[in-house]
Amino acid sequence: MNKPTTLFQEYIKIVKSQKLTFTILVLTMVISVGIEIITPLYYKDLANIFAQNFTLDLYTLGWSAIISLLIAYSIQILVWRIFEWFIIPFEVGGKNTLSLYAFDVLTRQKFLFFQNEFAGSLIKKHSRFVAEFEQIADWFFFKALINTVVIIGGFIIFAQEDLYFAFIFFAWCIFFLVVSGLGFYFKFRFDKKRAQLESRVGSLFSDTFSNIFTVKTAQIEPTEKLTIQNKLSDLYAVTKISWILTGVIFGIQAVLMVGMELYMVSGMLEKWKIGNFYIGEFVLFQTILFLIFNKVWDFGISLRSLFTSVANASEMLEIINNADIEKDESFSKDLQINAGKIEMKNMTFAHDSSKNLFENFNLTITAGEHIALVGESGSGKTTITNLLFRFFIPQKGEILFDDISANKYTLKSLRNQISIVPQHPEMFHRTLRENITLGKNISDKKIFEVLEKSQSLQFVNNLEKGLDTVIGERGVKLSGGEKQRIAIARAFLDNAPIVILDEATSALDSITEKEIQKGIFELIKNKTAIIIAHRLSTVQKMDRIMVMKTGKIVEEGVHKDLILQNDMYAHMWKKQIS
Repeated sequence: MNKPTTLFQEYIKIVKSQKLTFTILVLTMVISVGIEIITPLYYKDLANIFAQNFTLDLYTLGWSAIISLLIAYSIQILVWRIFEWFIIPFEVGGKNTLSLYAFDVLTRQKFLFFQNEFAGSLIKKHSRFVAEFEQIADWFFFKALINTVVIIGGFIIFAQEDLYFAFIFFAWCIFFLVVSGLGFYFKFRFDKKRAQLESRVGSLFSDTFSNIFTVKTAQIEPTEKLTIQNKLSDLYAVTKISWILTGVIFGIQAVLMVGMELYMVSGMLEKWKIGNFYIGEFVLFQTILFLIFNKVWDFGISLRSLFTSVANASEMLEIINNADIEKDESFSKDLQINAGKIEMKNMTFAHDSSKNLFENFNLTITAGEHIALVGESGSGKTTITNLLFRFFIPQKGEILFDDISANKYTLKSLRNQISIVPQHPEMFHRTLRENITLGKNISDKKIFEVLEKSQSLQFVNNLEKGLDTVIGERGVKLSGGEKQRIAIARAFLDNAPIVILDEATSALDSITEKEIQKGIFELIKNKTAIIIAHRLSTVQKMDRIMVMKTGKIVEEGVHKDLILQNDMYAHMWKKQIS
């Protein structure tokens, strides 16, 4: 696993990829804020001029100050427009890059990862990781950078007027920022917990809405509401603590600012007492001090937002740092499966650290052979499918395709040569055409061919928009049988040498099942086929039927012979036909 990275390291990659843009943004911001700092000097001169009687020289100096202000403000307006022009590609482009990066990390995770995560929670973590880049970039430019320039600029100007006060001011700024930073750092743990609870609440909403049929038919709305209410109560408690701490920090900041203001005014009063006071100096100090107060107060508030942003983005960062990415071996190649022979040799596999499901398991499927795997739930039938796709890796032994170890194939080349019709076909909230082609450039003529073979043509033609019909989230607008027929159409398009049908007809009525079996047998013609089924009517014509129980093959043969054995398969058959 790669060395864990920090959020700063992930976001700084965007800066490194846009060095010139970032440099321009920093320079324009420094120039703009620098102008904001020096303009009070001109107002100081004007205040001193207005405090004296009119003379032509003073009048000329006054206009000189006004022209200087005009030039300064014009430059400031110009550099702000430059800043705004370059901030767009930096932040929007950066967010796009991060979005694709986070998407890539998530989609390359091993299959087991998605079995343990809520889809809604992952979406929220991804969105926050991307969105908070803009917030943190804004914080850097509009808070951190501005405050740095303001404090340094303020110190330089104060030092020219009163060196002692300048050092007092600088020490006050450091103290103010340290106190604010420590306060919000202490609060960060609650912000992080709040972000986790918000993701959990979001995932509960997603889980409820995704299973709304079950919620309504089982009448468990009150139970679901109570579950969410309990999590919302936890979220409220953590958020309340976070907000109280924010109020305490703001109170401390206010006291520090009032103290500094009173110190400055009292100092001016003492200068006035000894006759060393100029109205312009007071205007200068007061203007810059108010400017700095405004900026550091804003900066103090922004620390709250910064730590909140870091907390929000940290959840995705945790996934990135702990990512268990699917990877090809260094020796893997894009190999072709020509014959379609499959072999599992002395294979041992267990889910996590549980008891072995398969132990020294052996299975050979000859090229072009059609086999069926039957047996009770939990016997290991679908796990074999996951092992063939290398979603799971056996702890011992190996799997071979055409006598070549599976790990010598790249994942892409291997999976492209195995087609599957799953028990519960997954559909995208897109058009029917997109759900059939899955990103491939396929002509409508070819699509209609596979629709006919999969017994899907009639229901597709009955749709008002045909192939352009958007089928809803998870294909909610289609029946279970229609979704399975679309999955079979996909398999026809794949034209892979190995076909797996995992309960492919389980959602179909008996009449449709018989019709579609014609398409299935055409699909698997001259291909190696594995059919997993509970409905034994689907598997009667297979070359071999294997009965599985707790990870072992306990019976094997053709339908007729297994019936004569009058064992497990025969009992299953009798139950179904009765």
